[in-house]
Amino acid sequence: DNSSALRSSSLSVSSARLQVGELLTISLEVANSGTKTAEETLVVRTGDRQLASKQVSIPPKTTREVALTYEFATPGEYELAVDSELLGSLPAGTVTVTDSDTTDSRRADDDTTDESVPGFGLLGAAVAVYSLAILLGRRT
Repeated sequence: DNSSALRSSSLSVSSARLQVGELLTISLEVANSGTKTAEETLVVRTGDRQLASKQVSIPPKTTREVALTYEFATPGEYELAVDSELLGSLPAGTVTVTDSDTTDSRRADDDTTDESVPGFGLLGAAVAVYSLAILLGRRT
């Protein structure tokens, strides 16, 4: 048989959580077990919307790492897939994209709570001062 036979493996996304403007990379290995070079277009999509595409050429009996990238402009939750004529539709998972302003203000709030100092607290300090006063009062 003088045909190309493609299969994929190791499909992964660079991050399941991104901010608007950050680059998402979807990587997969594509193997051609046939006897003819395979020419294929891989398309990243969410629903009916195409996000990125890449034309790949894979010689016979060869495996190639393919990376597709996309930068999200709007926040949301996106169910991703990689489509191709020979491979079909490959689910790539869900990516959550947040607005950078929202994430930055949430981080600022988190930073203020993380700065609390462990210790006795106000009640513990009051008890310590009272105890010290009693001890000093007994010495005189």
